[in-house]
This record gives sequence, structure tokens and C-alpha cells, in this order.
Amino acid sequence: MARRHASLYFFDGNIALMASNDFGEKTVFRVHQSILSHYSTVFADMLALPPVPEAETYDDVPLVCLPDNAEEIESLLKAIYLPRFPPLYPRLSRCAPRTIYHLLNLSNKYEINELRREVVQQLEADWPTSLARWDQLEGEIAGLADPDSDSMRCLLPEDPLPDPASAIQLARECQVPTILPAAFYHLSRLSIRCQPDKASSICKPRRRTANWGLLTAGDLRCLLLGREGLLQVTDSMLTTEASDVDGQIHWMVDRCRGSQRVEVMNNIREECQSTPDILATLRGHATTEELLTCQICRRMIRDRLKQVRYALWTKLPSLFQLEN
Repeated sequence: MARRHASLYFFDGNIALMASNDFGEKTVFRVHQSILSHYSTVFADMLALPPVPEAETYDDVPLVCLPDNAEEIESLLKAIYLPRFPPLYPRLSRCAPRTIYHLLNLSNKYEINELRREVVQQLEADWPTSLARWDQLEGEIAGLADPDSDSMRCLLPEDPLPDPASAIQLARECQVPTILPAAFYHLSRLSIRCQPDKASSICKPRRRTANWGLLTAGDLRCLLLGREGLLQVTDSMLTTEASDVDGQIHWMVDRCRGSQRVEVMNNIREECQSTPDILATLRGHATTEELLTCQICRRMIRDRLKQVRYALWTKLPSLFQLEN
């Protein structure tokens, strides 16, 4: 015996959708063909077919039996029909991938492109696609973790941030490749011993973790290749070139002790080989006032570090083998 959905059963609807939950209980949604066809090209093509005389009906309207889970269909129809204030899910929430997996899955299946774009945009807010947005997000998270900050939300130990392993799994299964570089880079900063709900002597309070068990063997390989590639590429780009003509002229004309700049760059390069977060390390040196060099050399170092950071960000897809 099917039951009518409490809120998604409209008296003027001209089509009924029926789906079952995990326990075999059936739910009927009475909705509008025009709305389904507007959002979904699959539904548009399906409903454009001429009616069959012996077709099943429910409350005198055509009945379509869907193979999808009733709870997932409910979430999909709510996303189409109901205004979303607040958005589909809270920002910087660990449960986001699990919450929206079915929305992405069904929006792909039924080609509901507008909904898919909205979901992907929210995912990209948690896993940025540009270095500027990544830096902005890192600053926001640092503010949440600071009990003395003016943030409206204080990050508590029981309020974990998005999990990169869950994001990678979601991106793979639902074809959202744009969030993979940020997710893999963040995962590369974490220790495999830091896992959710498991105490560890190296996991400090509020330290981010990952559900490592969600990663496939292929994703683990991509992670290891990316970690190694980041170190190699950073070391190569930070190596001081002997053919630095502008620097040599500056040393002679301004009587700068040019070896200081070489020493500073070598120290930064060595630090990057031992830090888990190369982008943050480079950003810290690019913004500090404590470089023991002259003003011109300091500017040259900062400019070079900014160039290296941007180059590393653009290379993330290739370093983590995400381009194929």
C-alpha cells in the first residue's frame, strides 16, 4: 500500500511518481509535468511520449514507477520545488558529500543541469578552484579555529571541517573533477594516523582528519605521486639560477651583499622539503617583513615565491595525475 507524500502531493499535479525506500515502503509524489520537463531533459523526453491506454494511473493521473530510492526522490523534488534558504547544505560541513551525493547522482541521471550547477558551485566553495579563493578559505578556517576571532561561528572539536577523502570519492563517482586538485592537496597535508573518531597522540584538537578508508588504490597512488611531485617541482623552481643577470647588476650597483638572497632562498627551499603544507610555507615567507636582505632583494624574493605558489597551484592536476 503506497502512501501519499505529506508535502509533495499537489492537488493540481498531473503526474504521479512512485518510489520505494530501503524497507520496500512505497511513496507517491503528485507533481507537475511542466515543472519536471522544464528542469530535466530526461523527464521532458519521457513525458513527451504519447500515453498508452493501458498505462497505470493513481488518483486519475498517469503513474510513473521510478527505480530510485524514495528518500532520494524526495530530496530531489524538494530541491526543485522549494526555496533553499539556507542553501542545500551548510558551508564547511563534514557531512556535505553524503548529504548531496544523491542530488548529484540523480541530477546526472535525469540531466537536471541547473540543480547540478548549483550543487557543484557549493562544493567548489569548500574545495576552491583558484589559488586566491584557496587562500581566502584558509584564512576563514584559521579564524574559525581561533577562539579570540570575531567570527560568527566558532569551530568546536565536535564540528569537523570537510573531509577530503569523502570529497574525492564524491568527485569520482559523480563526475565533479573541478574539486579534485584542492581535495588532493589538502589530503597531502594530513597524516594517515589522523582519522575521525580515533584518538592519536599526533592529532591535536581541531586538527583536520580524513576518512582514509574511502580512498581507492588508484587514489592512494595519485596521492603519493602528488606528494613526491610537489617536493621535486618546488625544489626545482626555488633553486637559484646562476644566470640571474638582474640580480648580479643590482649587487654591483647597489653594493648589496647578494649572497644573502641566495642564502634566504636556499633556506626556504630546505624548509619546503620538510613542511606538509608547501603553499602555506611559501605564503608565509612571501608576506613576512623578516627577510634578512636589502629592500630590492626582498621584493625579488617575494615576487619569486608568489610565482612559485601560482605555478604549483596550476600544476596540481598533473602532479596528482588528475588530468586523465
